[in-house]
Amino acid sequence: MNVTPYRPSAPLLPGPPLVLSYETARRRAEIAVRVALGAKPSGAVAMILRETSWLLIGGLIVGAALSFGAAKLLASALDNLATPNISIPVVATGILVTVALVAAYLLARRASRVDPMIALRQE
Repeated sequence: MNVTPYRPSAPLLPGPPLVLSYETARRRAEIAVRVALGAKPSGAVAMILRETSWLLIGGLIVGAALSFGAAKLLASALDNLATPNISIPVVATGILVTVALVAAYLLARRASRVDPMIALRQE
């Protein structure tokens, strides 16, 4: 089953940890080959964290733009709408970023510790 056409919508459905788990498992053989050729496991972890950070930055930009647009739309549609409390979205964003980075670190560390021969046999 080819899920490539559905990859852009994947972060919307299950949440960041499951998407990161899928992406890391998909690249486990690549990480194993890199480690087998002499790359440090910390380099693989850094690569996964770097990619996760870019995904988070893109998601935060798109999410912030959509939420501010929705807030303006609701404010124009509803007359008695109170001023929103900015601390709630900031805390929610902080929790989301923390969960995504911890999940990425744990998954990358697990993928970098796999024996290269075992990972290549599974392919």
